[in-house]
Amino acid sequence: MSGSDEPGIGPMKLLLLGVGGCAAVDLVSILKKQRQAVASVRIRVEGQRARDMPRPFVAVHTTFVVTGKGLDRAKVERAVELSLEKYCGVHGTLAAGVKHLTWGAETRELE
Repeated sequence: MSGSDEPGIGPMKLLLLGVGGCAAVDLVSILKKQRQAVASVRIRVEGQRARDMPRPFVAVHTTFVVTGKGLDRAKVERAVELSLEKYCGVHGTLAAGVKHLTWGAETRELE
C-alpha cells in the first residue's frame, strides 16, 4: 500500500479493486448456476473523486466483459445486476455514500 507519490497501490485504488474482486466472485458463481459457458471475465472499475478533502468517491463505474460460448446477454446482465446490487458487500458499502454508481456489461463470443 502506498500514498500518492509512493510505488504500489494506494488505499483508494484498493477500494476499487475490492469492488471488482467481490463482484467477480459473485458473477462467476451466478453465471455457473445459470449454466452459462464462461471462458473469462474482465472487470474495469473507475472512480471519480471529489476535489475537496477528504476526496471521497463521487462516481464509480464498473465495466464487465464476459467471454464465452453462446452467452445469453440478458442472463449476463442480470448476473451483473445481482452481483452488484444484492451480493457484493463492497459495492453495497459504496452505495451508502457514492451518488453515482453505474455499470455496463458486454458479452464476447469465444472463437
